[in-house]
Amino acid sequence: MISPQNGKIKMMYIISVIPLIKIPHPNPQLLSYFCAEKIKIGGLVKIPLRNKKINAIVVEQKKVEEQKFRLKKLADYTIKPIDKILSSEPVLTDKQLKLLFWFADYYFAPLGMVAKIFLSANSRIKKTRSQKSRIPALGGSASGGKIQNLILTPATKSLVFAPFTNLKSIIIEDESSDLYKSWGRRPHYNARDIALELAKIHKAKLTLRSSLPSVETCYWAEQKKYKLTIQNQKSRAKNQKLIDMREEMRKGNFSIISKGLEEKLRNSKKAILYIARRGTSTFILCRECGYVSMCKDCELPMVFHEDKPSRRLVCHHCGKDDIAPVLCPNCKSAKIKYFGAGTQKVESEVKKLFLEKTALRLDSDIAEKSAQQEKILKYYKEGKNVILVGSQMLLNKNLKSDLAAIISIETILNLPDFKSQERVFQIINQMQKKAEKEFFLQTYNPENFTLKTALENNFEKFYNEEIKNRKAFNYPPFSQIIKLTYGHKNPLQAKNQARILDEKLKTRIRQLAITNEQLAMLGPIPAFVLKEKNRYYWNIVLKSRIEDLNLRNKLLIIVPSDWEIEVDPETLL
Repeated sequence: MISPQNGKIKMMYIISVIPLIKIPHPNPQLLSYFCAEKIKIGGLVKIPLRNKKINAIVVEQKKVEEQKFRLKKLADYTIKPIDKILSSEPVLTDKQLKLLFWFADYYFAPLGMVAKIFLSANSRIKKTRSQKSRIPALGGSASGGKIQNLILTPATKSLVFAPFTNLKSIIIEDESSDLYKSWGRRPHYNARDIALELAKIHKAKLTLRSSLPSVETCYWAEQKKYKLTIQNQKSRAKNQKLIDMREEMRKGNFSIISKGLEEKLRNSKKAILYIARRGTSTFILCRECGYVSMCKDCELPMVFHEDKPSRRLVCHHCGKDDIAPVLCPNCKSAKIKYFGAGTQKVESEVKKLFLEKTALRLDSDIAEKSAQQEKILKYYKEGKNVILVGSQMLLNKNLKSDLAAIISIETILNLPDFKSQERVFQIINQMQKKAEKEFFLQTYNPENFTLKTALENNFEKFYNEEIKNRKAFNYPPFSQIIKLTYGHKNPLQAKNQARILDEKLKTRIRQLAITNEQLAMLGPIPAFVLKEKNRYYWNIVLKSRIEDLNLRNKLLIIVPSDWEIEVDPETLL
């Protein structure tokens, strides 16, 4: 088809574009438009869409005369012309587009949302370059590409979206860091995993480095998927001690700080105390014998929900519930404790015991913004006779102390989550590194395998046992986890919608002939924190071994748009 214009004959094209807006599944992610000029793939145009003018990226362009069959298929639709060309040159390279499509498929994310992530990264890189940053130039517009060797860190994770053209090697530093995860934006993704695909696209050499690698990374390195370099992970602390808090109670000490730790804190100049804290739901532990209420079917700790009628225990793996015991089922002791002490309680105890010292607290309640955090950290670094109390926030801070101690790790150790043992090992390792002289670990479970191997810095021993457990229960790296979450202000509506989707998924699984070996479903079950911000949440968890992303996504396409789909979540809870 040709178009006469000013007495001249002009060729017409049909282009496929990614609109730079969120279009929820199952709606089409690529749209077709007429265009009177030739545009390079990756070019930018403005299109009419829903009575608005929207920017869009061109991913395909064909002459109209070559698209007769396609036009017949689109006969029921009106193909509109584009509004105008914003850039006939590519704003994203071919390799960026290839990574973009993989990203959208893997995380089952709207193409427009993913495209905006790439364009934002390009803009940040150009802005940083113009400010004479240390980031090397990446070439003109979206192409060029002078970087051949990329060293990726959590601080530079957005570089995975950059327009490389001649990438030879990628080194991922501190690969197990949770800072590679995009916690603050959707879709949730892991920049480390995107870097793995980036290496494939560029046929670049890939190396992962870590002082304490993740279990999954170790497994895939064993399978020769990539090279893993494990750096020195030994603790500098000359004195390490495991404190049995059951013995403290038998001796009449009911404080959350043991007598041995109290004595050492009194003589320290700088000390860091960590307390694991998690939400409102807790687990039940007997302080006499160390018994923890476990689900008999899943061998995972059951979670105490005070908001449920009759004070119930719930398994967040299979949904089974039971009455919370008053006496310990193991030793019949009445010393049952509902675990959940937080940083504020530890800070109060420190102030009460050590009047001569300065007590500081670092957590999201007291220092949500980075400026507030830096102020507290400055007080700690410049002060004398200082005790810093914190939770997850302080683990990623580069801090040194005479003494570091974990006040309690039980709330993470007994989380009903497949990564809980690995997290405990990592936390102990991170806290050990902060201790120049002494390290203390307080626990009601001194015989626990993870605690003992972590204290010994014996990651190999821990890994060998953990990988066996992952395989037995078909958890990553032996499957992919996909978590589906629904929330509603009405608790019955939330529960009913979860049950409706459960039935739809089962029907769809049968239609697609997906086998039990390819997929297992857990739930629907209430979320670990059932109510948050006046909404009630339910989860359905998929353990997938489906290698074909197209087949997997044919299943996910039926999930309603008001559900959240999270691929490779950091937690099942």
